[in-house]
Amino acid sequence: MDITGAPDRVAYLAREGVDPSRNYVEILNLRESCIYRVKPEKGFAILGFSFGSRPTELIFTEMNLRESRSRHAHWRTVVADLGTGDSRLAISSDSRNPIAEAIPVPLGRSTETGEAYFLGLMPFRGGIHSGLWTMSFDGQAPKEIVAETTYVGRPRLSADGDFLAYLSSNPESLPLSDMTAPGAPPGNVLVVTDLRTGRNISIEEKPGAAFGCLRWSATSDEILVVRRHWLNGRFRDQGFLAGAKESAFQLGTTGFSPSSDTIVTDIAKCESSSLFWVEKGAWGTRLRAAGAAPEATTLLTLDDGEIRVLGCLKGGALKPAPGWEAAGL
Repeated sequence: MDITGAPDRVAYLAREGVDPSRNYVEILNLRESCIYRVKPEKGFAILGFSFGSRPTELIFTEMNLRESRSRHAHWRTVVADLGTGDSRLAISSDSRNPIAEAIPVPLGRSTETGEAYFLGLMPFRGGIHSGLWTMSFDGQAPKEIVAETTYVGRPRLSADGDFLAYLSSNPESLPLSDMTAPGAPPGNVLVVTDLRTGRNISIEEKPGAAFGCLRWSATSDEILVVRRHWLNGRFRDQGFLAGAKESAFQLGTTGFSPSSDTIVTDIAKCESSSLFWVEKGAWGTRLRAAGAAPEATTLLTLDDGEIRVLGCLKGGALKPAPGWEAAGL
């Protein structure tokens, strides 16, 4: 993850040149109007980070670039308290843990249970993502919730910490002519896990179709996902689906579609508005809304014109749009 938001904070990865070991995390405290910086140890590069269950807590994973090899990577996950400046090692490649090859990168922490969730990263296999773990930081090893050998795409933790959604793949239902990077097939199966019970709900797309960008609504009672169809030799974003918690997240059409021949890079829904999305085409990137004007929304615009949705404004504070995805995930 290279950017994440919270009600009164925004954290992002700042880069100083091409050397990844010179990158650091910068945290904007919007309430106190101040900036914190978290830098890796010398020779390490930060792979990902997320806010913890406390306002001043940041969880990040860093890798030792000099000592890592394709057969064994040296990494560690650190829990830092931005208020006191203290930090502690949560787990590392030298610890006794069930993680074999993938590096666990934090994707979020439940405010209800305090458990953190991690996505496996294969840095020497093209940045492939596989496996999911949970960790309570009580001295016990991480618990595997999705096998490390399983492809995991776009994992999203709901804001209330009750559900985790991600994409999986059924290769038999994909077009035979589809050529994708090894280990990263199109996600044509949506899995929603009830973290309170461990129950999984799997929703598979029709043959020749797949899912794209996905996200939780701001209230965490609805999952939003882009439907993709195979057309003229590639998958194209063609519509939006939504599934409510009360109907076991079974997906139904919203009646809205992105512009033709565009890629949807983000989709969101505030508490009282219809959905809105960011689409990218040959002409650039733009924000679009379905129906009425969307609720006040906090956006981040980058130098290359890319738009990222951080959350919805309510009561003067930033309410995060759950499951913010990093570029490349």
